[in-house]
Amino acid sequence: MEKRALYLGIIRTAADLFAAGDASQAVAVLQIVADKYDGDVEMLHHCAIALRDGQQHATAIDYFRRALRLHPQFVYSELELAETLAQIGDHDGGIAMAFQAIATDPRYIRSYLIAARLLRNAERHRDALDLLRIAFQSEQNDPELNLRLAEVLGYHNFREESLAPLRLNATRSDSAEIDHVFYTRVLSDLGRFAEIASHCAWLITQHKQPLPAALALPRAHAVMAASVDPAPLLARAQTREASGRWLTTDALLARLYDAAWSGRSFSMVRLGDGEARFLIYADRLRRGHIDDQITAIADSIWYNWFDVPISNENPVDLARLHAAIDQAIIHADILGLPTADRLEHDKGHFGYLAALDNYVTNIRPEGWWTDASAPDGLHRRDPFLRGVLGGLPFIGTVSCHPELAPRLARLLAIPQHQSYVVPGEMRIPDENMRGAHLKHFPDRYHALLPELQVPYEGATFLVAAGLLGKVYADKIRTLGGVAIDIGAIVDGWMGMDTRHGAFGDASIWNLPTS
Repeated sequence: MEKRALYLGIIRTAADLFAAGDASQAVAVLQIVADKYDGDVEMLHHCAIALRDGQQHATAIDYFRRALRLHPQFVYSELELAETLAQIGDHDGGIAMAFQAIATDPRYIRSYLIAARLLRNAERHRDALDLLRIAFQSEQNDPELNLRLAEVLGYHNFREESLAPLRLNATRSDSAEIDHVFYTRVLSDLGRFAEIASHCAWLITQHKQPLPAALALPRAHAVMAASVDPAPLLARAQTREASGRWLTTDALLARLYDAAWSGRSFSMVRLGDGEARFLIYADRLRRGHIDDQITAIADSIWYNWFDVPISNENPVDLARLHAAIDQAIIHADILGLPTADRLEHDKGHFGYLAALDNYVTNIRPEGWWTDASAPDGLHRRDPFLRGVLGGLPFIGTVSCHPELAPRLARLLAIPQHQSYVVPGEMRIPDENMRGAHLKHFPDRYHALLPELQVPYEGATFLVAAGLLGKVYADKIRTLGGVAIDIGAIVDGWMGMDTRHGAFGDASIWNLPTS
């Protein structure tokens, strides 16, 4: 035993040599161990792993095969060999070896997990799903198996089926927070809001302590969404979109062209689930009622915008911002709202979107409307709004991108430009762009409002500044300018994919630099 422990220590020394960059010495040390224990399957197995981790794949594969010649059904070497083959690009060989490990011991769940992962890496997602389903039929007490099965079921949009393995994990006595997060997320995607609230209440009862922070938001949204009857909400949205005052992409482009060249004041403002979360909070604040659930809803977006909890803000500042947002909504010549289709299918945000639709209907029952996601369609139909803005005498921008206005001006042959720069939201990757040294609200917000200037009646500005951008757009309109709330597509123009792949095609999105 002492000699065996000594040689295992030598194998660890070889790993250290690999880490230090001395691969030849490491290989030599492992060769000594392998020769000494040529008939010991476990020692050969450990040597092979050290070689594989040291990027000596061919030699590692030889050692794994030597181990398997000694013990043809040594499942651990079968699995490590499967992974090593896949690492060198032999995906078929790796998958075949993983299936051999399953045949060796059909009860060993790790073999199914590895085989499924290799299948998915080879883009054989359906085969991976079939394999995990087989494993789940015989073993339902393995948390990792349950999680991986649910993950692959979700990939194939079998969300209803994914609830069974997720529920098993979420109701275990040793469940982890991530189990409850995944479970409530799928329930939310399915619109099963009452079940979310029930599960969260059960958790509190079980643990006799407050809900984990990661579950406060799903619970708050579920309670809100469960209180809404979707039928009249959808009917109202569908009626709005069927009216003559709903602007499609082409109609919106025409209206924006008219606004940019009319010489008159104008604003287009868009609202989504982020603005909804603030308005829900601020409306309760005005009524003197704020609870933990409403705070969780507001914090979920406030952290993204400003990197602090909303409770850090001065209530007077928030009340004034709320009033300014209301004015921006009321004054906007065109207001962008989530569509009926999104209200029907975006279950994960339904509660917020429903509250937003009800809120806007109360303060602005009539007007011109468009899809809140309109900028994406505008760019695809008229890249960089060339047909709308090209040849204007001036372009202004309010955004976190200092180069946005000059680059647009060069591309669109606009002789004058002006940039008003604000700190970006937290998903902006560049620390300088985010302006970590300066808070957007209230610091830069209060400084910028008096700075804004419109050089002539009808001067056009693109505004991309989140919640506060609605107020900037209204201020530009008040000063006689044209403000277009263009939103996050300017991140794509500047080469930043801040919307999870939406701006991934550089040939379509990136604004030329010269």
